[in-house]
Amino acid sequence: LVTPSRKPFPEALREVMERQGLSFRGLADLTRSVDAKGKGLSHGYIGHLARGVARPTVENMELIARAVGVDPTYFREYREHLAAVEARRLVSKVGLDRVMEALRQLDRPS
Repeated sequence: LVTPSRKPFPEALREVMERQGLSFRGLADLTRSVDAKGKGLSHGYIGHLARGVARPTVENMELIARAVGVDPTYFREYREHLAAVEARRLVSKVGLDRVMEALRQLDRPS
């Protein structure tokens, strides 16, 4: 089991690629092999992601995770996305005031 990365996406991506000995082209090939549409990601786009020139979509993080055999939550940005989705859900369900009060309660000493 791989411990989730605390690093920004570009660094986490380069790290997992290095650990598996993958080039941009190699990862592109893997993304095509696991993509249900058979399209995958181009090696150029993966290079942009690895250098921080482009930001990945949630779908692309999931595709890359499948390709390299890690859970998408390995990537910090994916975990942050899930937290944002949950926060929006809670705000729409109970209201911003109640969510903010619950967060303030977490900050108070016991």
